[in-house]
Order: sequence, then structure tokens, then C-alpha cells
Amino acid sequence: QLIETLETAKAEASAKLNSVPDGTTGKADLQTRLDQIGTVTLPKVNDQDGNGVLDTDQLSEAEQAIEAMEKAKKA
Repeated sequence: QLIETLETAKAEASAKLNSVPDGTTGKADLQTRLDQIGTVTLPKVNDQDGNGVLDTDQLSEAEQAIEAMEKAKKA
């Protein structure tokens, strides 16, 4: 969803910039900045169950819970 949001924002910025008349001071600089953004790429994020918590975070929380149980059992 984040990638879609960023791509949508870039498309909107591009459309707004295109509506500015050519030759307007600053337009070329803004076009250069927009071009430098390129394609939005983000590292793959996993949230297979779609609960809003990264799967790696869920795994870490589960690991911490198990470690706590192991410590309690030893005590």
C-alpha cells in the first residue's frame, strides 16, 4: 500500500508540474528533482496476515514470550 501511495503522489506531482506553463522560472529545476526520484522501490515488507504488524515483529514477540516461559519454568 505504501508503494501505491508513493506512486500516486508522484503521479499527482507530475500532473501538477505538467500544468505549469513551460518557461516558468523554477519548473525545470522541479522537473529535474522529480526525475531524480525515479521509480519508488522499497524493501519487501511482509505482513502475510494483513494485521498491520510485520511478520518479523510477530516472530520476535513470540520468541520473547517463549524465552520468558522458559525462564519461568527454570525458576
